[in-house]
Amino acid sequence: MRSGLRPLLVIAALSAATPVLATPPPFDFTGTWTGTLTSRIFSTDLSATFTSTGPRTFTGSLRFLPTPQRATGQTCEVNGTYGKRVKLDMTCENGADEPVKGILRAHLNRAAAKLRTHVHVVHETLPDRRRARGTLTLTKSPAELN
Repeated sequence: MRSGLRPLLVIAALSAATPVLATPPPFDFTGTWTGTLTSRIFSTDLSATFTSTGPRTFTGSLRFLPTPQRATGQTCEVNGTYGKRVKLDMTCENGADEPVKGILRAHLNRAAAKLRTHVHVVHETLPDRRRARGTLTLTKSPAELN
């Protein structure tokens, strides 16, 4: 074999294998998810309802349930994609003229059907509205696991 062909064969083999390694198998996000958002000064329960719209996409809503500090909850619309991590594009109505938008990138534990990510929480009880590190965890309802 000519030495000039070896690099081409290696590149061809790697480029053919890369998409297979980079793409995780599909996951069914459809169902009810529950969880918590916790930080050192703030904690709230979460409830979500997702519907899979494709092998790696889903849509739904995420509700921050009421707490003693906050009498009303808040619902956010979610569009999600699943690749190496789960990306949640959230739009939350807060009563202002413009909705609040945010993106979360979470790790999916397929075996436990659990989403987990670290977040920064801004709360009015913090001096100068500083951020506190927190964790958001959502777990799919056991009755809906396959």
